[in-house]
Amino acid sequence: MKNIFLATAVMTAVTLSSCSVDGTHEAPVKDPIRMTVGAYSDENTKADYEYDESTGRRRMVWSPGDALSVASFTDGVRTTAEGAAWSRYDMISDDAGFDREYAEFSGEALIPDDAAGTISQSLYAVYPAEAVADNTADTIHFPSVQTYYPDSFDEKAVLLLSDVLEVSVNTDNPQAEAGAFRFRHHTGYLHLKPDNLPESIADETVSTVTLSADEGIPVAGDFGIAIDPATSEWTLTAGTATTDEITLDFDEAAVTVGELTDIWFSLLPGKYDKITFTITTVQESRVCMTREGLEIKSGVLKETGISFGTGDEFIRTESLSLDGNDLGLKASNTSQLTTETKNGIRFTYKDLSYKTSQEAKHISFKAKTGILYNADPLPGDIVRIEIDITENAPAKYTYVSFGTETDIYETEGLKGESAGVNTFRPDENISCRYFRIENKSPLYAATASSIKIYYSVPQ
Repeated sequence: MKNIFLATAVMTAVTLSSCSVDGTHEAPVKDPIRMTVGAYSDENTKADYEYDESTGRRRMVWSPGDALSVASFTDGVRTTAEGAAWSRYDMISDDAGFDREYAEFSGEALIPDDAAGTISQSLYAVYPAEAVADNTADTIHFPSVQTYYPDSFDEKAVLLLSDVLEVSVNTDNPQAEAGAFRFRHHTGYLHLKPDNLPESIADETVSTVTLSADEGIPVAGDFGIAIDPATSEWTLTAGTATTDEITLDFDEAAVTVGELTDIWFSLLPGKYDKITFTITTVQESRVCMTREGLEIKSGVLKETGISFGTGDEFIRTESLSLDGNDLGLKASNTSQLTTETKNGIRFTYKDLSYKTSQEAKHISFKAKTGILYNADPLPGDIVRIEIDITENAPAKYTYVSFGTETDIYETEGLKGESAGVNTFRPDENISCRYFRIENKSPLYAATASSIKIYYSVPQ
């Protein structure tokens, strides 16, 4: 079912005469033509922003601040004015109050500079207006990051394209009445219902859910627009700035894996032979599920279940913490290389000691020579290391390296920034199970209230 908006347009302008200082008369100067467009939503809309309990459907409603980008053809030729190929039509607010089902928009009409008399125009509109980021270029941007909502897709990721709206304009007395604007959903919608997700991470908070298309098929980014005035058809063609991934951001949601029962995506239409959904938690555990044969149609809400099972991938991120109570640290620096074990992993250090602060024991790295590394490989690939450093100056001299072997460190010289938790990550393309932490400050001991090592373990 198409999403239909009915619109009427009234164009008004004021013609002014002007005189120069010497009294000679100049040609009349026309103010820009302003167009007012009214639009209301159709209750039969199939996929939309809110659930209407009275009809049992999701339907389109306007939101305060909505706007349209409008292109025009004059007598069959694309209209540009002072380089602009698109005009923005903003919602009109008045004292009558906001009506979700009917709204008016006003914007500057695009009229050729040499136009005179009565001209015929064909108008086309895009919603939201922000999808056309540059009014001089025929490019639509579809977002690669969408915001998670528990009961619907991200309204900012909806893309509506209009059918043609024919108008006649008398440039000398520019008043006109237009027919109906008819919008249709270009985007389709996916309602994914996950099931049987791993119980061991049920209490972990979801960070993102990523949809990845197979073989680099573009699903978001910049797409070129072409409008055929003969058929009133839109064509979108992938440009160079596209991506094969869409990420659903859960930052404001505080949803755990165990609570994740509904996932909503807004998607461009197309057939996907293979598509992968990846659920990533704040702790960086990952659940990857690949499925085949997904088809998305414009204006259609597709509902499908997805159950974790055989063949799917689950990688849990586990952690190991160190503080001044571990590794047999003493109150004074140990000048010899010393090896101690925690959680079955041997760690080697030199010039480390513990430092008491408010009854807690911290790890202190001696200036220039304090060093700590693991002599045994971690059980899985290192995801990140978090070092909570107590002071600014030594933080800037705290360096972390990551290695594939004890003597091969692929990622060198990552250093801290300031007091507090400093996060260090290896190159994501390299599998690292070794790390080395060093204090290279010539003056200051570096004190860490804790060191946390996060590593991934396939389940």
